[in-house]
Amino acid sequence: MRDMIDWERLWELLRAGRRKWKLIAGLLLVYMVLFTEVNLNPDIETYMTPVVTDEEAIAASEMGNWEPAIRFTAQRAVKGDVEAEALLADFYDRGMPPLHVDHCRAFDWYVKAGQNGDLKSQIEVAEDLIYGFGGFRSVNAGYLWARHALEQGYAPAQSTIDIYFKGRLSESDMARLDAKYPDWTPADRETGKYIEMLDIPFLTGIVNLFVPVRFCSDPTLLQHIVESFR
Repeated sequence: MRDMIDWERLWELLRAGRRKWKLIAGLLLVYMVLFTEVNLNPDIETYMTPVVTDEEAIAASEMGNWEPAIRFTAQRAVKGDVEAEALLADFYDRGMPPLHVDHCRAFDWYVKAGQNGDLKSQIEVAEDLIYGFGGFRSVNAGYLWARHALEQGYAPAQSTIDIYFKGRLSESDMARLDAKYPDWTPADRETGKYIEMLDIPFLTGIVNLFVPVRFCSDPTLLQHIVESFR
């Protein structure tokens, strides 16, 4: 979302605009600075060399050095290994040293793993979408991710729906989503419209103003999320 803002235009408004526009632009700039999750981790390409073997990763991790394990996992994840995608997401989510906690990249890899069939990752995406940990919030989208995991026989998904969604969506809301997207899966690219913020109930939208989403500083993340649901 951060890359969707015309920063030069905002700066112009601050310098030369009318007082009310200066105020609006200034508040928006402050808002983005305070609630942007700065990416402190290097690009994934950094971990592509040197090539690390399974044995080297295990031996190093047993000595308390997790960097070879992160390299080994990243090298498998970029090749589409679903277990590695989910594990790399966990590494970012927990800030496994030398990585810093990075909810944005964790969410990105959870999405990839979830689309490739990892049910636990689908629940991670569902819960992240509630709070906007990946830079994007949609209770409706989260419910569909959790529902799909439940339909695939992943028992913990029922607890996620009961704990996280039944207090945020009414029975009629869930019934509407079930009727509108009866066959939805994480790999479905034809149902992107439900991710619109307008799909969130009005009162929840008001609450969002006081509990804002933490925007991601990675400009490719929002594009990946949007494209993954087209």
